[in-house]
Amino acid sequence: MSGHAITGQAAGPLTGSLTGEATVEALVADGLSLLSRERAFCRSGQLENALALAEEKTALVDRLATALPGVRDVAAARAALTRLARAARDNERLLAAAREGVRAARRRLSRLGAAQRGAVAYDAAGGTILSWEDAAGKSRRA
Repeated sequence: MSGHAITGQAAGPLTGSLTGEATVEALVADGLSLLSRERAFCRSGQLENALALAEEKTALVDRLATALPGVRDVAAARAALTRLARAARDNERLLAAAREGVRAARRRLSRLGAAQRGAVAYDAAGGTILSWEDAAGKSRRA
């Protein structure tokens, strides 16, 4: 995870074995910080920045998977991971809402573009009338 190295002596009941002696507790804290940044990006409309955190989140999950076998206090680890999962679900809802907002904006822009180009109508033969000039018989075609 870029800029978020978690190293040092493991402390507390969640001590795990991991390169750099990071603990599950420290990894969860780092994950909560990462999700907080993602949430801030979502709320400020910086969706590209939020999506760019995917690689860091994947690396965090990999580090947690490596750290979990060394956990001694399973109940404390479960509680910490539950907090992390809850924050991740909250962000998932924000990202889904943002995705739907983008889709709605695209649909709206598409409708506005169609309105600017003019309404689509059909002539008596079933051909498309692309403009008011077509409807009035004033357009020239080769």
